[in-house]
Amino acid sequence: MSNLKINSSGKSCPIYKCAISGQEITDASLANMEWLEERPQAGEWRVVGGPISVLKEFRNDTVMKRVLRASLWANSKLCWAPLDVWHINLSRNSGIDYEKASRNAENLNML
Repeated sequence: MSNLKINSSGKSCPIYKCAISGQEITDASLANMEWLEERPQAGEWRVVGGPISVLKEFRNDTVMKRVLRASLWANSKLCWAPLDVWHINLSRNSGIDYEKASRNAENLNML
């Protein structure tokens, strides 16, 4: 899902790479987070594969089912969210203060 690279300041920083092409994702609007959910005969939906980041230009259901190993799960469905929406929901669910985190990121880049 995510990797690290060295930025222009010589610091390591996280990046996303497409699980299909291996290309770095530099624009969140061009990618999705994708995962697989399965529902046992007597149960609730549960995550059984992923989540993985995928550039939209490389995704299709056949490839996604193979990558997420859908054939292992009898009653499964592909699920997804745009990468930018994924991050908004993640920050809401984890209580991240965007303004504070942005300031901290800027300060770390200057060190």
